[in-house]
Amino acid sequence: LEASGQQFDAAWFLGVDDESWPPLGRAHPLLPNELQRRFKMPHAEAANDLELARVVTARIGESAPEVVFSHAERNKDGELRPSPLLPDHAAWVRAQEESPLENTPEPLEEIEEASASIPWPVGQSAGGVDVLKLHAACPFHAFAAKRLGAEPLDRREWGLSAAERGNLLHQVLRKFWEPKNEVSRSLDDLKTEISDGRLDAVLDAAIAEVFAAEFGQVSDLWLREYLASERRRLLRRLSEWMRVEAGRVPFTVIACEQKLDDVHVGGLKLRLRADRIDEVAGGERLLIDYKTGKVSPADWEGPRPNEPQLPVYALFGGVENVHGVLFARIRVGNEMGFAGAVVDLNRQLLPHAKSKAALGKVVYSEPLRDDWEAALLALAEDFLRGEAAVDPKDGKETCKYCPMPGLCRVAEARDALEEDLEKEAYGDDDQSSR
Repeated sequence: LEASGQQFDAAWFLGVDDESWPPLGRAHPLLPNELQRRFKMPHAEAANDLELARVVTARIGESAPEVVFSHAERNKDGELRPSPLLPDHAAWVRAQEESPLENTPEPLEEIEEASASIPWPVGQSAGGVDVLKLHAACPFHAFAAKRLGAEPLDRREWGLSAAERGNLLHQVLRKFWEPKNEVSRSLDDLKTEISDGRLDAVLDAAIAEVFAAEFGQVSDLWLREYLASERRRLLRRLSEWMRVEAGRVPFTVIACEQKLDDVHVGGLKLRLRADRIDEVAGGERLLIDYKTGKVSPADWEGPRPNEPQLPVYALFGGVENVHGVLFARIRVGNEMGFAGAVVDLNRQLLPHAKSKAALGKVVYSEPLRDDWEAALLALAEDFLRGEAAVDPKDGKETCKYCPMPGLCRVAEARDALEEDLEKEAYGDDDQSSR
């Protein structure tokens, strides 16, 4: 029935034996039989089912230039015969019986191949660094998103999503730090605004400009009030964050949302955009990535890093004189602050930080860069080669937030495996009861 009205180059209709077609069914058990017959409901009368099957058979027979009807030769009860509904089934059976043996095709040669995937086209950009992030989490997710163009189903909920909130925060910070009258903004500008009591006003103006560009004039009362509350929330969060920034050593913001052109990780071409690049004393530069979620330098470790953005920017982005990479964790509570790796914590970031502070445990160094480079090049090579194994890095934890669980169906395989393991461990119900 699902193929009704469609045309095909060829069609193959399986299971067309006299026991299976026309299909047998039962009338609805909870409705009066007379009512079902009167309205010609499915399976109310055998004659109706027969006529429907006849129409379906004829329609499928005309849906393609070449149509094959087939069925198994026998089942557990004995030999099967073609359905009486098959068009010209006598000629079909006769053609089978008269098929000469010498026309039997040669058996196919089977060749085992570890991977039959098509390599990524040379010179074609794979988009942003998220391709490496997805591949590290699960190669199939990257394959589905980048090669198949799969996207999660559209969903709309009340209010802004986490991604939309993050985008607004990025835009406001860009508006705040972008050069004024072609003069770069610095720590001195921030301290002056704080001391003059103008910080909240400057932030509020940036927020108002971003919200006006994003949402325009809002007539709906509920939405207007909701967006006003979001503006207040963002102002509180960024006002607190700017006081964290004010505790740094002198710096100048030399780029916001900087496009990094002609980036290649091995043979993988990417389009990148760095959130922010700061310059400190001696022309040393720090790469900063704004984050509102939970992140730490541990997310850069291992052959499958959770957050490869900053290592990619530092190694392959073409930014000169990089001496550190930092997450700017703009979150509520004691998690707000910087996390990352710099060459010298007190000289380049926080002048009064203790030498054993958590922020200083990871030092930006050549061995660290070498580890990152090896992991990133291996991930890029795997993606280019077409590796697409369903292999979530952390099992169910990785799959928990995947937007396309129905595509790989890994949960079904995992549940079946766990059920088999449980049976092996405890036996089935009958055995355990005995």
